[in-house]
Amino acid sequence: MLELNKATSAPVDEQTRASFSLEWALHRPEDGTWGMTVEERTKWYFLNGVGLTAEEAGGLTVLDAGCGNGSSTLGIARLGSFAVGLDQSTGLDKVPEYLTPADHALALSYVQGNLMDAPFAPASFDVVFSAGVLHHTPDTRKAFLSLAPLVKPGGRYYVWLYRREPVVTAIVNAVRLVTTRLSPVTFSRVAWSLAPAFQVFARLVDALGVRSYRPMSREAAALALIDIFGARYAHAHTYKEVAAWYQDAGFDSPRLVSLERRGFSVCGRKQRMTLPA
Repeated sequence: MLELNKATSAPVDEQTRASFSLEWALHRPEDGTWGMTVEERTKWYFLNGVGLTAEEAGGLTVLDAGCGNGSSTLGIARLGSFAVGLDQSTGLDKVPEYLTPADHALALSYVQGNLMDAPFAPASFDVVFSAGVLHHTPDTRKAFLSLAPLVKPGGRYYVWLYRREPVVTAIVNAVRLVTTRLSPVTFSRVAWSLAPAFQVFARLVDALGVRSYRPMSREAAALALIDIFGARYAHAHTYKEVAAWYQDAGFDSPRLVSLERRGFSVCGRKQRMTLPA
């Protein structure tokens, strides 16, 4: 589907695709994703984020929009959902490294395509789930609105986005003015060389309570740097801003699920259509 997307009005950004493809190619499943296991991320981001119990998730159709290495999609499918992972990168090549023999019987599919022009019919999913992805597109609001029609009436839409911080966001953006001008391969080498320093930095700010970081390997530290500083786009937003997007797209007032120093998550329910009397 990716090749078909290239001919549409929502072309794939090749620098972003290359950066994340390289990031996931270097990823080791034993490191987890952002230091979390598949089970931890499924509980924290999906179940708690969307507001479901494991039993309620069974039988739902779920789109994991921007699924990266595909492991979160797998975790959702293990709940009994019909889960579809969509990503423009080659991170989907990592999926076999996560699968167990029992997973081959799951209702699980992956599509390499562009979420700005997702190849699905309107109202296809009970839940659209997108964690840490939309802010890496050229226009976060446009990406959000492009996925909203895929949610069934009464269905739920969850996003996790970078939070705008007066000082930190300005510093990160200043660094990114340099790093995003490097090729993904070149910056990956820079990230590898800086990874030990980032490990020390992460331990320090965690100890001080400035940010929460789990212990990470050198490989995981390098991937974190690539994720933060390598992709062309990394927009930051506020809850008030995103809440307006939900209402513009025909959702009830969304709930603020989590508010962290680096990001925040929001979930809204699509309004049901009512027939005129």
